[in-house]
Amino acid sequence: MAPKPLQKQSLLKKVLREKKVLSQEVLMYQRLMEVMRNESSFEEILKVIITSVTRGLGFDRAGVFLVNRDRDVIERIIGIDRYGKFEGKGVEFPISQPRGRHLFSDIVNGFSKGRFTNQLRRKLTKEVFQKLIDPGVFCNAVVPITVGGNETIGALAVDNLFTQKRIKKADMLSLTNFATQAGLAIESFQLHEKIRNLTIKDGLTGVF
Repeated sequence: MAPKPLQKQSLLKKVLREKKVLSQEVLMYQRLMEVMRNESSFEEILKVIITSVTRGLGFDRAGVFLVNRDRDVIERIIGIDRYGKFEGKGVEFPISQPRGRHLFSDIVNGFSKGRFTNQLRRKLTKEVFQKLIDPGVFCNAVVPITVGGNETIGALAVDNLFTQKRIKKADMLSLTNFATQAGLAIESFQLHEKIRNLTIKDGLTGVF
């Protein structure tokens, strides 16, 4: 039986939407590779990552959080608001909390692969608020930033707090895929910096 006209329209819209998302993802990866080739600073790489998430994937706000093992926290390295204004450090969460106590801690410790919600305006209890939407990081969705297939080095958080645009499973897939690419870019930069420092510093004294 042939699809009805409405079904055809719905299917066409879905295909076009998926095509648009795929083209945006390809564009984001190209931009990341370009800044890597140009040996840009870490800040420039982070700015490309964060603007790609908001402009490319269409979220209102986004934040990149990286693990600081020395301090046992996951901290925001960079964020961007709905006006394109960048935000620096200043938000952090301990990562040694018991399972189920805090979403970011669960992600870093491998207990969660991320989460999303479309209930930003629902009246939440304090307990649910702390678990689901972190104070200072009012997010719809959080996904891990991983390297090497299973090592979590951070998290990518986004929200549509202002437009209230619903997040779908397809959006989560795009966000997860991009977080993986972002992790590779971050890891590549850190490895490059480590090698560069080894070539210009004395191995014993650490003097340039």
